Amino acid sequence: MKKSFFKPFFLVITYFFFQQFTGIFVIMFYAIDIVQGAKVELDAYITIVLIATVRLVAMLLLSYSSKYYGRRPLSIVSGTGMSVCMLTLGSYILCIKQGLISEELEKKLTLIPLSLLILYFFISTMGFYPIPFALSSEVYPGNIRGTAAGFGAGCNFLFFITVKLYPTMMESTNAYGVFFFYGGMAVVGTIFVIIFLPETRGKTLEEIQEYFVKKESIKEEHEKIVEKNAV
Repeated sequence: MKKSFFKPFFLVITYFFFQQFTGIFVIMFYAIDIVQGAKVELDAYITIVLIATVRLVAMLLLSYSSKYYGRRPLSIVSGTGMSVCMLTLGSYILCIKQGLISEELEKKLTLIPLSLLILYFFISTMGFYPIPFALSSEVYPGNIRGTAAGFGAGCNFLFFITVKLYPTMMESTNAYGVFFFYGGMAVVGTIFVIIFLPETRGKTLEEIQEYFVKKESIKEEHEKIVEKNAV
């Protein structure tokens, strides 16, 4: 019940929320349908193989880059890149729907949706996809880390409702609406990361815990001084 638990728990759970609602797992699970809905001309199954290869490369790069750049910069870059990819892809499909892009021009621009999807998977795998799981093992006090991480993971599975919502969203908003939604959530998620996510690279558990309780401790000390002066 201490603040040393609730503050990091809020951070991790909210990060998990944005991980799910930026469409990372939805696009994985409905990859074939999404590739087709994104107007990718290349065979859908070949596209999935390309995306899987890109994710593998991104994971390998992450294991290296996280040691040098930390969680916070990678999260910010990842969220920004996801926002650009989803909003651009949604705009592209909307332009096709409204006839602003002719069929001839669409054939010339066929690499745009493919490139955006591949870049989305690459950039999400460098940040928003793995980092919430990493934080679960770093920010909780040692005596409750196992319980807290398990409880957080359980809450994360509740956010999998996004996977079930995808067909309904497609029917009501079309593909461009879905991509706009994920892009918008990525923007909000990036702002959240900029404001609330501390850097944990190279820090001890004591230093991380100090970050979460320091501000509150300063506030409490100030209140005590005010009360003492009043007396």
